Amino acid sequence: MEQNINTRTEFQPVNKNKEKLKYAIKHGLMLAGSLILFDLIMYIFDLSGLGMFFGFFVLLVSLALYFSFFIGGGRKYRNQLHNGYINYSRAFVFCLSMAVVMVIVLTIYYFLFYYFFDPERATNEAQKAIEVISENQYIPDDEKENIIGKMLENTKPVNIMVRSLINNTITSVILAAISALFVRRKEKITEVL
Repeated sequence: MEQNINTRTEFQPVNKNKEKLKYAIKHGLMLAGSLILFDLIMYIFDLSGLGMFFGFFVLLVSLALYFSFFIGGGRKYRNQLHNGYINYSRAFVFCLSMAVVMVIVLTIYYFLFYYFFDPERATNEAQKAIEVISENQYIPDDEKENIIGKMLENTKPVNIMVRSLINNTITSVILAAISALFVRRKEKITEVL
């Protein structure tokens, strides 16, 4: 008696858009979480009074976080779903998807933080900046009042949320475009043949 065993397995294509979304959400949340953690560390240790060096340090750490998550997440996505090869436009769209998740989470965080947790934080930071502006001899007095008025207006939680949304979106798009250059990998013709 002969048995006919079907050894054929059916090929089930991977829904790459769904998988891309999973990777983008996961890595976008990790990036947002690391930026929130960094902000909370700065808040707890009150490092804002360290001057220009501190601003440079914050910039370097923030850029390192952005690039490490964009490039690391993009390469993982490329290697696991695209067999190690991805063109620039797909890499950019993936990094941009991560950025959208991160921007949404950070905007919500800033609104909640400045509205519920510490509404006076923005005012305190503005006061430090106002002191620096007031002592600056090179800014005319009438212009100082204008600058100080705008700074105090921007301490409202809604204004902070809008400013965060705009700044994080612009920064994320630029850094996603740069990161996509490091994520992309073209197939070599010799490997295809």
